[in-house]
Amino acid sequence: MGFGTSSNGFNNTSNDITGQGVLQGSSSAAPIFLLNSDVSLSAYKKLGTGASFSHPISGKSITKHVVQFVDDTSQFLNMSGIQQSTSTQSNISDSLAKYASTNAQLWSDLLWTSGGTTKPIQMLL
Repeated sequence: MGFGTSSNGFNNTSNDITGQGVLQGSSSAAPIFLLNSDVSLSAYKKLGTGASFSHPISGKSITKHVVQFVDDTSQFLNMSGIQQSTSTQSNISDSLAKYASTNAQLWSDLLWTSGGTTKPIQMLL
């Protein structure tokens, strides 16, 4: 608004502008965000490594991968989650750093793919 009235509108058809969403305040933004988030979070849960916890009394195990509120995302990771998803028994700090980096790259690729690009996700297939 500080630059005056726009002479044209924004669209997502330009190849030089990537990673743009449906614009905040749009009436279609919330349902589109919900649909995209559901697919992205489901893919992350399937492909990523999470954190596993055991109930101290029942011994039942629960695994969490990610939680999202609006545009804030928190990823979960611990050694129990790594050991549950693989047969790895390597150095704890090396494994945590490796899997945290892999999880962060996976989430980045899913975000870019939900924005319309297919390049990062091809690496996952």
